[in-house]
Amino acid sequence: AFELLRDALGYSFKEGEEIKLERESLKQVVLEKRFAEAIKRINPWINDYNLTRVVRRLTTIAASGVMEANAKVYTDLVHNIAIEQDLGAGKKNQTVKLIDFENPENNEFLAVRQLKIWGPKENIKPDLIVFVNGLPVATIECKSPTINEPIEKGVTQLLRYQDKDIGAPQLFYYNQILVSTCGQAAECSTIGAARRHFQAWRDPWPYSEEKIEKILGKKPTPQDTLLFGVFDKRNLLDLIQNFIVFDP
Repeated sequence: AFELLRDALGYSFKEGEEIKLERESLKQVVLEKRFAEAIKRINPWINDYNLTRVVRRLTTIAASGVMEANAKVYTDLVHNIAIEQDLGAGKKNQTVKLIDFENPENNEFLAVRQLKIWGPKENIKPDLIVFVNGLPVATIECKSPTINEPIEKGVTQLLRYQDKDIGAPQLFYYNQILVSTCGQAAECSTIGAARRHFQAWRDPWPYSEEKIEKILGKKPTPQDTLLFGVFDKRNLLDLIQNFIVFDP
């Protein structure tokens, strides 16, 4: 999975131990330096004061639970943030974009393997976390295809990670997509989803099965189909922007 993200889909890639140097503590799930650099790149007019305000807004989220926090983050991701700043015509509200949805290559896509994150009972270590502009938007749990019910076990682990008492719920404030995979099968859903809500991804568009086979040198598995279909950079941003809704 990580080789596909890195070699076929063009993601940057780091081991969890490498990323540890970018974090102040194991509790920190936003890669703040990368996030700030992305905000500055997408919104080159922003001053340092407002840049600090935006970073603080996305890293100190007041909410009663994961779903409320996730909805707040989603609103900022998709509907942007208004910040008052003088660009030469007096102080006015300016729009700050956290993700450049129109130009996918203007964002940073990073896959991190085995990143240790603090939890109240024990630390968790998801197999893969996908970051867009330093925000952890997807978590991928990988199981061996040789164990019994690998997809079910992956989903159970993803649910445990979200639990406020035994997991690391702060990671899921930002999460948009969850994936349970075992090489020969793969299913995805969103936070809070029960096992029955996880489904396979059938169509790797904009890739064809023949094109994937040419890229990988083998017939694509359901895992390959899901990764190409969901994590193609333009598709991932499209899914985040246009295909997630909250039902209060």
